[in-house]
Amino acid sequence: MEKRTRRSKGGKMKKSKKQKEQDLMKLHTLVMKKLDEAMMSVEASKQWKKVKADYGFTVVMSWVVEECLYRWLDEACIHTVKDELNNKLQSITSHKVIQAKADREEATLN
Repeated sequence: MEKRTRRSKGGKMKKSKKQKEQDLMKLHTLVMKKLDEAMMSVEASKQWKKVKADYGFTVVMSWVVEECLYRWLDEACIHTVKDELNNKLQSITSHKVIQAKADREEATLN
């Protein structure tokens, strides 16, 4: 299958919307795989085993989120980041509420 591209004014090949979406999905898959590998590596480490009784894994996640936020804020304004985070939290919360209702309904049926 041949990729359809057009040349932009600068002479670079312009990607189709479908190709851009495919590239973005491939990047998402790569990022999630690498993040999962990093988290599993931390959980398997000697350092984690020494402190895990005193600290939950949420401490590690808070560091990851904090670093991601600093990097995001290097690229975008605080209002954009705040709005995006609020949207993502709202979406996740809605999903969790729907899942909890479904789980509760299934539990009462059993």
